[in-house]
Amino acid sequence: MSLPRLRLRNGRFTTIEQLIQDLQNPTPLLQRVGAYLKASIQNRITTTKTAPDGTPWAPWAFVTEMARERKGTAGYGLLYDSGALYNSIDYQVVGKQVIAGAGVSYA
Repeated sequence: MSLPRLRLRNGRFTTIEQLIQDLQNPTPLLQRVGAYLKASIQNRITTTKTAPDGTPWAPWAFVTEMARERKGTAGYGLLYDSGALYNSIDYQVVGKQVIAGAGVSYA
C-alpha cells in the first residue's frame, strides 16, 4: 500500500511516513530552525531595525545620531555599535528545543 504524499513549501515531496521518521529525530529540523532564528535576529539588528513583532524602532536622538556618525556605525542601527552583540547571536539545540539569544550581557 502506498502512503499519501504531501507537498512541502520548499517544493519537495515526502510521505507521512517520512515526516513521522523526521519527527522522531528532530535535531536536523531544529538546527534549521536555529539557523533561521539567528539570521532573523541579525537581520533585524542591521537591516529591518524592527522589534520581533515588526514594530519599527524609535528614531535616534540627534546626539546619538551624531555620535554614531562620528564612530562610523550610524548605518547599522540602534543595537549595533561595536558588533559585540551582533556577533554573539547564536543558537543551541538542547533536546527537543532551540535556544537562541546573545552571548553578551548588558547592565
